[in-house]
Amino acid sequence: MENGERLAATTLESVAELAGVSRSTVSRVLNNDPHVRTATREHVLEIVERAQYVRNRAARNLVSGRTGMIGVVISVDLSDLFSDPFFASLLKEIYGAARKQELVVSVWLLEDAGDKETIDQITRGLTLDGAIVAAGRTDDPIVDALAVTGKPFVLLGRPGNDPNVSYVDIDNHNAERNLTAHLLRLGRQRIATVAGPTNSIAGIDRLNGYLDALREAGIDPDADLIFESDFSAASAKAGTRQLMEHQPDAIVAANDVMAIAAMNELASMGVRVPDDVAVVGFDDVAGAGLANPPLTTVRQSISLLGSEAVRALTELIEDPSVPPRQIEIPTELIVRASCGAHSLQGENKQ
Repeated sequence: MENGERLAATTLESVAELAGVSRSTVSRVLNNDPHVRTATREHVLEIVERAQYVRNRAARNLVSGRTGMIGVVISVDLSDLFSDPFFASLLKEIYGAARKQELVVSVWLLEDAGDKETIDQITRGLTLDGAIVAAGRTDDPIVDALAVTGKPFVLLGRPGNDPNVSYVDIDNHNAERNLTAHLLRLGRQRIATVAGPTNSIAGIDRLNGYLDALREAGIDPDADLIFESDFSAASAKAGTRQLMEHQPDAIVAANDVMAIAAMNELASMGVRVPDDVAVVGFDDVAGAGLANPPLTTVRQSISLLGSEAVRALTELIEDPSVPPRQIEIPTELIVRASCGAHSLQGENKQ
């Protein structure tokens, strides 16, 4: 394609404005004037190529009926979104993966699961090609609302046992089961848990993994050693104080934010970690290795969660007839000082 043809969808003026040169300079470049400086020529031609690329992409979207925009719906409390580094990291990875696919991302916060106005805006008010949904609640209406639209969507997190929904998740049950079993191998017997909320599938799966590990070791779970939280640091502090009334020798927290809060609360009580009480978490957020002591935890690849969700959604957008994608990301036990042993790092991939 000749340079003059490349300019068919734009004007000399618009290229000149974008390139920061005069209209006559653009004309001279396109006419191969040998007196134009090489750097200027390359810069102007780059702008022309970019303009042509944007035109072609817009044309493709027009023909296909797509907008090139996907939604990311975060269905959590506002406090959780900004206090838990997991969500910030996840959004960053989704943005990065979407840009590689030339997709624009629109983010929606659905703090109240019953917020019908926001749900309507997401499902009807915007033209989206599809959506990625982080819906941690078991009864979140956004999932059914999106299903009614017929547009593709991918959940971050297992949606119960529905085989017709695409999702990307980890095996929360076995990850927590193996984490608890690790403490049992270290000789801990009175293992408590600051569990996640029971309206969260991840919370339920992790709690069941903890319970199964105890039963497999011949230990009857003690209700006094189980505290249901809301995944927040504040609830972890309250839970830690309550659990310590029953003399645990270890605490399994359902995420790292709560594990670090539990360690801080134990320190304020004069309880030594891990000498008196071992503490473990889940996620391996950025600050886990910098905690005092460094936190033993389950690492899940947030990078893979984000990129696989975008990839699965892109496939569904390109071909709605493909079967639902149900992707499980492996996890890894990261052993640090908070559990009382740090010689088994990376001992368990699942």
